[in-house]
Amino acid sequence: MVVFKNYKKGFTLVELLIVIAIIAILAGLILANYQEARKQSRDEKRKIDIEQIALALRLYVEKNGQTVTCIDGMKIDGSTNIVTLDGGAQPDCSADDGPNIMDHLNSYFGGNIPHDPLGPNNNDYYYYFDSFHTCQPAAVPMVFAVNLESSPTNLYKVCAAPGGPGGNDGGLKNTTGPGIGGTINPSAPYVKILDFII
Repeated sequence: MVVFKNYKKGFTLVELLIVIAIIAILAGLILANYQEARKQSRDEKRKIDIEQIALALRLYVEKNGQTVTCIDGMKIDGSTNIVTLDGGAQPDCSADDGPNIMDHLNSYFGGNIPHDPLGPNNNDYYYYFDSFHTCQPAAVPMVFAVNLESSPTNLYKVCAAPGGPGGNDGGLKNTTGPGIGGTINPSAPYVKILDFII
Protein backbone atom coordinates (compact mmCIF):
# COMPACT_ATOMS: atom_id res chain seq x y z
CA MET A 1 0.00 0.00 0.00
CA VAL A 2 1.40 3.37 -1.10
CA VAL A 3 0.91 6.33 1.25
CA PHE A 4 0.91 9.82 -0.28
CA LYS A 5 1.91 12.60 2.10
CA ASN A 6 -0.10 15.83 1.81
CA TYR A 7 2.40 18.69 1.64
CA LYS A 8 0.97 22.20 1.99
CA LYS A 9 2.36 24.74 -0.38
CA GLY A 10 3.41 28.12 1.06
CA PHE A 11 6.21 30.56 1.73
CA THR A 12 9.04 29.87 4.07
CA LEU A 13 9.88 32.35 6.81
CA VAL A 14 12.99 33.49 4.94
CA GLU A 15 10.98 34.18 1.79
CA LEU A 16 8.43 36.19 3.75
CA LEU A 17 11.15 38.26 5.40
CA ILE A 18 12.74 38.99 2.00
CA VAL A 19 9.40 40.11 0.55
CA ILE A 20 8.71 42.33 3.56
CA ALA A 21 12.18 43.89 3.30
CA ILE A 22 11.70 44.66 -0.40
CA ILE A 23 8.29 46.24 0.26
CA ALA A 24 9.76 48.36 3.07
CA ILE A 25 12.59 49.60 0.85
CA LEU A 26 10.18 50.51 -1.97
CA ALA A 27 7.82 52.26 0.45
CA GLY A 28 10.72 54.27 1.88
CA LEU A 29 11.83 55.39 -1.59
CA ILE A 30 8.30 56.39 -2.56
CA LEU A 31 7.80 58.31 0.70
CA ALA A 32 11.12 60.14 0.32
CA ASN A 33 10.26 61.19 -3.24
CA TYR A 34 6.79 62.28 -2.14
CA GLN A 35 8.17 64.41 0.69
CA GLU A 36 10.74 66.00 -1.61
CA ALA A 37 8.03 66.80 -4.15
CA ARG A 38 5.96 68.46 -1.42
CA LYS A 39 8.95 70.58 -0.36
CA GLN A 40 9.52 71.70 -3.95
CA SER A 41 5.83 72.50 -4.33
CA ARG A 42 5.91 74.67 -1.19
CA ASP A 43 9.04 76.43 -2.47
CA GLU A 44 7.30 77.30 -5.74
CA LYS A 45 4.36 78.70 -3.78
CA ARG A 46 6.78 80.82 -1.74
CA LYS A 47 8.39 82.27 -4.85
CA ILE A 48 5.00 83.16 -6.33
CA ASP A 49 3.87 84.78 -3.09
CA ILE A 50 7.03 86.90 -2.88
CA GLU A 51 6.41 88.18 -6.40
CA GLN A 52 2.82 89.09 -5.46
CA ILE A 53 3.90 90.86 -2.27
CA ALA A 54 6.52 92.79 -4.21
CA LEU A 55 3.86 93.88 -6.72
CA ALA A 56 1.56 94.98 -3.91
CA LEU A 57 4.31 97.09 -2.35
CA ARG A 58 5.17 98.64 -5.70
CA LEU A 59 1.55 99.77 -6.00
CA TYR A 60 1.74 101.12 -2.45
CA VAL A 61 4.78 103.23 -3.35
CA GLU A 62 3.24 104.47 -6.58
CA LYS A 63 0.12 105.47 -4.69
CA ASN A 64 1.94 107.25 -1.86
CA GLY A 65 4.77 108.67 -3.93
CA GLN A 66 7.54 107.68 -1.53
CA THR A 67 9.86 104.87 -0.68
CA VAL A 68 8.86 102.52 2.09
CA THR A 69 10.65 102.89 5.42
CA CYS A 70 10.90 99.84 7.62
CA ILE A 71 14.42 99.95 8.98
CA ASP A 72 14.40 96.87 11.18
CA GLY A 73 12.59 94.57 8.77
CA MET A 74 9.20 92.98 9.25
CA LYS A 75 7.75 89.48 8.99
CA ILE A 76 4.69 88.94 6.84
CA ASP A 77 2.95 85.86 8.20
CA GLY A 78 -0.64 86.24 7.08
CA SER A 79 -1.72 88.59 9.86
CA THR A 80 -1.72 92.35 10.23
CA ASN A 81 0.54 92.16 13.29
CA ILE A 82 3.85 93.96 13.04
CA VAL A 83 6.64 91.60 14.03
CA THR A 84 10.10 93.12 13.99
CA LEU A 85 13.12 91.07 12.97
CA ASP A 86 16.04 92.69 14.75
CA GLY A 87 14.92 92.32 18.35
CA GLY A 88 14.61 96.05 18.92
CA ALA A 89 18.04 97.22 17.75
CA GLN A 90 16.36 99.61 15.31
CA PRO A 91 13.14 101.63 15.69
CA ASP A 92 10.21 99.29 15.45
CA CYS A 93 8.61 99.14 12.02
CA SER A 94 5.34 100.27 13.63
CA ALA A 95 7.03 103.65 14.07
CA ASP A 96 7.70 103.75 10.33
CA ASP A 97 5.41 102.68 7.51
CA GLY A 98 4.53 99.32 9.04
CA PRO A 99 0.85 99.95 9.91
CA ASN A 100 0.13 101.54 6.53
CA ILE A 101 1.91 98.70 4.74
CA MET A 102 -0.13 96.08 6.57
CA ASP A 103 -3.38 97.95 5.88
CA HIS A 104 -2.43 98.10 2.20
CA LEU A 105 -1.53 94.39 2.02
CA ASN A 106 -4.73 93.44 3.82
CA SER A 107 -6.77 95.44 1.34
CA TYR A 108 -4.77 94.27 -1.69
CA PHE A 109 -5.15 90.59 -0.82
CA GLY A 110 -8.78 90.92 0.23
CA GLY A 111 -8.11 90.18 3.88
CA ASN A 112 -5.96 87.13 3.09
CA ILE A 113 -2.36 88.27 3.36
CA PRO A 114 -0.13 85.40 2.16
CA HIS A 115 1.61 83.27 4.74
CA ASP A 116 4.17 80.52 4.36
CA PRO A 117 2.75 77.14 3.25
CA LEU A 118 3.95 75.60 6.52
CA GLY A 119 1.57 77.88 8.36
CA PRO A 120 1.50 81.33 9.97
CA ASN A 121 3.65 82.35 12.92
CA ASN A 122 6.52 80.09 11.84
CA ASN A 123 9.92 81.21 13.16
CA ASP A 124 11.93 79.66 10.33
CA TYR A 125 9.70 80.00 7.28
CA TYR A 126 8.05 83.38 6.80
CA TYR A 127 7.78 86.16 4.24
CA TYR A 128 9.91 89.13 5.02
CA PHE A 129 10.72 92.60 3.82
CA ASP A 130 13.22 95.21 4.82
CA SER A 131 13.89 98.64 3.35
CA PHE A 132 17.30 99.03 4.99
CA HIS A 133 19.25 95.77 4.87
CA THR A 134 19.06 95.49 1.13
CA CYS A 135 22.36 93.62 0.52
CA GLN A 136 23.32 96.64 -1.55
CA PRO A 137 25.10 99.84 -0.44
CA ALA A 138 22.08 102.03 -1.17
CA ALA A 139 19.04 101.84 1.09
CA VAL A 140 16.58 102.62 -1.69
CA PRO A 141 15.74 99.11 -2.93
CA MET A 142 13.66 96.80 -0.81
CA VAL A 143 14.44 93.18 -0.09
CA PHE A 144 11.73 90.53 -0.09
CA ALA A 145 12.59 87.03 0.97
CA VAL A 146 11.46 83.69 2.31
CA ASN A 147 13.43 80.64 3.37
CA LEU A 148 13.30 77.60 1.10
CA GLU A 149 13.19 73.93 2.03
CA SER A 150 14.48 72.25 -1.10
CA SER A 151 15.27 74.67 -3.91
CA PRO A 152 18.74 76.25 -4.06
CA THR A 153 19.06 79.78 -2.70
CA ASN A 154 19.51 82.69 -5.09
CA LEU A 155 20.98 84.91 -2.34
CA TYR A 156 24.49 85.01 -3.77
CA LYS A 157 23.22 85.81 -7.24
CA VAL A 158 21.02 88.69 -6.11
CA CYS A 159 23.19 90.02 -3.28
CA ALA A 160 26.74 90.80 -4.34
CA ALA A 161 28.14 90.85 -0.83
CA PRO A 162 25.68 89.52 1.73
CA GLY A 163 26.79 90.29 5.24
CA GLY A 164 29.27 92.95 4.13
CA PRO A 165 28.91 96.73 4.27
CA GLY A 166 25.28 97.46 3.53
CA GLY A 167 24.81 93.70 3.54
CA ASN A 168 21.90 91.61 4.64
CA ASP A 169 20.59 90.67 8.07
CA GLY A 170 17.35 89.31 9.49
CA GLY A 171 15.55 86.41 7.88
CA LEU A 172 17.79 86.32 4.85
CA LYS A 173 20.94 85.24 6.64
CA ASN A 174 19.60 83.23 9.54
CA THR A 175 16.54 82.90 11.72
CA THR A 176 18.35 82.55 15.05
CA GLY A 177 18.73 86.26 15.74
CA PRO A 178 17.12 88.10 18.67
CA GLY A 179 13.39 88.53 18.36
CA ILE A 180 13.01 85.79 15.72
CA GLY A 181 13.35 82.55 17.64
CA GLY A 182 14.13 80.30 14.70
CA THR A 183 16.68 77.52 14.31
CA ILE A 184 18.06 77.88 10.77
CA ASN A 185 21.58 79.30 10.43
CA PRO A 186 22.42 79.86 7.68
CA SER A 187 19.14 79.89 5.83
CA ALA A 188 18.49 79.22 2.14
CA PRO A 189 16.32 82.14 1.05
CA TYR A 190 14.66 83.14 -2.17
CA VAL A 191 15.39 86.83 -2.55
CA LYS A 192 13.64 89.49 -4.58
CA ILE A 193 15.10 92.99 -4.94
CA LEU A 194 12.64 95.74 -5.84
CA ASP A 195 13.94 99.12 -6.95
CA PHE A 196 11.44 101.91 -6.49
CA ILE A 197 11.51 104.58 -9.15
CA ILE A 198 9.46 107.57 -8.00
